[in-house]
Amino acid sequence: MMEATQKILDKIKKLKALSEGAAKVNSIAESEAAALLMNNLLTKYNLSLMDIDDTDDTDNSKPSIEIERSDLISVQNPYGRLWKERLLMTLCMYNYCKVVRCSYKVFVLGTKVNATAVIDFFNTLQSVYFYNGKKQYEQDKRYFKGGRLTEKYKRKYITSYLLGCSIGLSVKLQEIRSQECTAVAIRHDELIEDYISEKLNVKSKPIKQTKLHESAYLKGFADGKKTNLQKSIRY
Repeated sequence: MMEATQKILDKIKKLKALSEGAAKVNSIAESEAAALLMNNLLTKYNLSLMDIDDTDDTDNSKPSIEIERSDLISVQNPYGRLWKERLLMTLCMYNYCKVVRCSYKVFVLGTKVNATAVIDFFNTLQSVYFYNGKKQYEQDKRYFKGGRLTEKYKRKYITSYLLGCSIGLSVKLQEIRSQECTAVAIRHDELIEDYISEKLNVKSKPIKQTKLHESAYLKGFADGKKTNLQKSIRY
């Protein structure tokens, strides 16, 4: 494991400040980029924001990391909510956050910087995946006949593609995380679990499973694994 020098610690602090400042002025792309670079450095050197804050000459009686709760996010849509919840769960895993279900909506728990990055990535990716799903359906529709040319079949196809994208991205990020130290994630998980046990009492409704269109799912899975979070989430 590489040891972080003071220069690295200072760089992480600057990225943190840049991300928070950009978020305040609604410069989403700049905030996302800074947060991503910061998290990559934290993981590389087996650090967390606690370690960074502990190097400051500030009042140590204040908590180093503050866990916050995002606004409620609707995951209902004509193509089911499973793919959207799975996408959020994956992005949370990558950014040291957690999704909590509350009836038919969810919210994100994590530091303000990380939770903001998760939601921004989610809003962008769901639009990208949905656009690609409709485009893929139109390309394949010419091979469909009879009962496959219905709205019900179209929903099944696109739903399967979207779920494939979410799981494909999950597999890709799990492969990245498995090669890195998990100490940072463990520390954030502990703080989030403390927050849940102390402040939350939520109930969720089960998600109805649907039969998938295998070909559409596999195409979505392949596209999901191609997602590049380090390039403003573009293919």
